[in-house]
Amino acid sequence: MNRWKVRVPVMSAGLSIAIALMVGPAVVVSADGGDKAKDDRAKNGQQTKPFVDITDKAGVRHRHHKPVMDKKLDCIMPWMASVGASCAAADYDNDGDIDLYLTNSQLNKPNRLFRNDGSMAFTDVGVEAGVAGANNEVFRFNLDAAFQGDLDKGVLSKTLRETLAKRGITLSEKATVEAVESGRRWRLAEPGQAYVVRKEADALKLYENRGTSMDAVWGDYDNDGYLDLYVVKWGWNILYHNNGDGTFTDVTEEAGVGDRGNGNAGIWFDYNGDSHLDLYIGNYFRGVHLWSLED
Repeated sequence: MNRWKVRVPVMSAGLSIAIALMVGPAVVVSADGGDKAKDDRAKNGQQTKPFVDITDKAGVRHRHHKPVMDKKLDCIMPWMASVGASCAAADYDNDGDIDLYLTNSQLNKPNRLFRNDGSMAFTDVGVEAGVAGANNEVFRFNLDAAFQGDLDKGVLSKTLRETLAKRGITLSEKATVEAVESGRRWRLAEPGQAYVVRKEADALKLYENRGTSMDAVWGDYDNDGYLDLYVVKWGWNILYHNNGDGTFTDVTEEAGVGDRGNGNAGIWFDYNGDSHLDLYIGNYFRGVHLWSLED
């Protein structure tokens, strides 16, 4: 069963739009223009419709991709993968037009920031704005190419374990390694941790799985006049600070809001009346790694 998350309608400069999101494609519909437009269509013998699908015309075609998690969850994966499609609508660049941020929930699939160009059209600026990569596996460090033999055999040798431990990754006897793509990609799993090793230009690079997006909320937490963006994840949440020049910076760690509680929703509000926005996160599961469960 698909779960819908609808955060609009939004009114902006004479344009009324609604975003309907589900696990699959997003659809944008526009109000049909009011009574005058209806009268004009009636005179011309055209059918009157309350809303018109302008998704492609507006340039906001987006398909939500489902998460694929630990195999232990396979029996309930259809339900687990039925969430995460979210849209946050706001004027992030203060140009008077409502912009759209849409999530994905599959590893390494981009979230999208559609900037409203003010002419019934949008441009995806997520990459250049620095907010597209919330679902990306995070690069940690390079491994010696000599370890490829162990990886190919699915062996966590003593030397490999010691090398990882020196870089902050301690593995128990429950840790496993398996080839995902022979000779090119390997999955390294420890209960509560999940990594992938990729061979890129003859170098072995280790990346960490830090979860995928479930929700996103805009709020000016530092009162600088520009809306900032908080992305709620099954994994490590992210706070993007709006730099005021069309770009964002990840300030999660310094702001102290990197919650790892497998959340489904978040809201900004000033609960204590001090004129500073506070943040409330609704977590769905305890703080386990849904891509690498212990039991």
